[in-house]
Amino acid sequence: MSDHDKKSQPDPYTEERISPALSADLDASYEAYKSHGGSPIDPAEAKRVLRKIDMRIVPILFVVYLLQYLDKNSLNFAAAYGFQKGTHLHKQQYSWLGSIFYFGYLFAQFPGGWLLQKLPIAKFLGTTTISE
Repeated sequence: MSDHDKKSQPDPYTEERISPALSADLDASYEAYKSHGGSPIDPAEAKRVLRKIDMRIVPILFVVYLLQYLDKNSLNFAAAYGFQKGTHLHKQQYSWLGSIFYFGYLFAQFPGGWLLQKLPIAKFLGTTTISE
């Protein structure tokens, strides 16, 4: 790419491209930074905070992923114990049964992403984790 091409492309980080909501968030962040004294965060304090976050989030993620794994494998376990025969499912019907999860996941992505932006993240993630 030549220097002329670089100059003709708009800079994605200019103030004209920042939305009003993001601008308000940036202003609030800057005010919090100034109220902290405007000094850089102590590396030891940052490490303590990161460790505290890791010790709370990682176990929750582990349990949620474990439950999702068990849920996905329960259909396989049921098939091994005669689920298809007991419910009179044919091969195609059984295949659709396994796909239902992914259709629900596909349809929930867009409203979930929108709600994630509009609602407080702690309440949203807590609700979705418990509701699954």
